Amino acid sequence: MSIEWQDTFDWDGLQARKNAAVTPAVAAGMEVVRQVVTPKVPIETSHLVGSPSVTAVGHEATIRYGGPYSRYQEFGVYYRFGRFGAPLTHTHGQSFYLTTGIVEARDPALRACARVFEERL
Repeated sequence: MSIEWQDTFDWDGLQARKNAAVTPAVAAGMEVVRQVVTPKVPIETSHLVGSPSVTAVGHEATIRYGGPYSRYQEFGVYYRFGRFGAPLTHTHGQSFYLTTGIVEARDPALRACARVFEERL
């Protein structure tokens, strides 16, 4: 005796759920990056460490440190080699806080993105 089963798959619905999950997924990933980076931020007045904002639009997320000297703090090691500027003298934090934080956060950030997709699909 044979058996037959027929079903349809809602590809359009799946695509819609995927599209709706992209922005929250990249935002979740970038939030992980923010959490990893924040302890590495050099502290002098605490303005820089308290300034990060995470925004997500479509398929892109951005972390922004709004302090007027955030670029100087990130690349401070470069300035130490006699080009210009004064060496960093903070007792907490490090140069390349954003660069090293992004590298360290790669896998946990991707897992955070995957969790959002798993929950929404």
